[in-house]
Amino acid sequence: FDVIVPQGLSIPTDGVTLDGVRCGSHQFNYVQVSDGKYRVMIYSMPVKPFSGKNGAIVNLKIQCDNSVKAGIYYASVTAQKFTDKEGQKHVLNDCQFSIKVESIVVKANSYSRKYGEENPPFVYTTDAPLNGTPEIVCEATVTSPVGKYPIKVIKGSVTNSNVEYVDGELVIEEAPLIISADNKQMVWGESIPEFTATYEGFKNGETASVLRKQPQFSCGATESSEPGEYAITVSDAEAQNYAVSYVNGTLT
Repeated sequence: FDVIVPQGLSIPTDGVTLDGVRCGSHQFNYVQVSDGKYRVMIYSMPVKPFSGKNGAIVNLKIQCDNSVKAGIYYASVTAQKFTDKEGQKHVLNDCQFSIKVESIVVKANSYSRKYGEENPPFVYTTDAPLNGTPEIVCEATVTSPVGKYPIKVIKGSVTNSNVEYVDGELVIEEAPLIISADNKQMVWGESIPEFTATYEGFKNGETASVLRKQPQFSCGATESSEPGEYAITVSDAEAQNYAVSYVNGTLT
């Protein structure tokens, strides 16, 4: 029989194999007659029939070059001739089979990081070999605010025609910011001292001036409180790019 495949498709040198169950004593040869046309001959020198009445006899591997776009293509099987054990030849009608050419999917991986950190190394995955290397770009920098940013994967030096590029996503999360109330001392009967705080976790050289809401302090002690230790609590600070936590101080 002959196999005729569309332009850009071909049967490689290892593209024809026989089914081991049905064709145990058979051999084959095939030759490319012309562009897209291949002639296959299956035979048994002891003149053995195929085993069984149903199932695969020959398997074909079809490959496509970079010029073939994704889609459905149809190949033909023509000039089918079978010879029975008495030597009678039987000619079968031509038939078609479909070949689905799928795009190569190149997908940028997704990542997350904290505000103020450098971007991680961006990596892509692909479900088939590529000719060339894609390029990955992301507009986020170390100073970019909290949010979601596309990680775009683009053609770069890739020469394959059937490539689908899928973006990833970089999620920038709030950086941790610890606000600790400073410890204070006073003598009984004096005025309550001004409460202050120490900050740990600011990024990009920022200071407490970036807070949208400054921290609030509270303490149960007054000028007439008995000598002892009293908790200084700090709360209610707000910052765009920070997740705030607090550490209490002590007024002695």
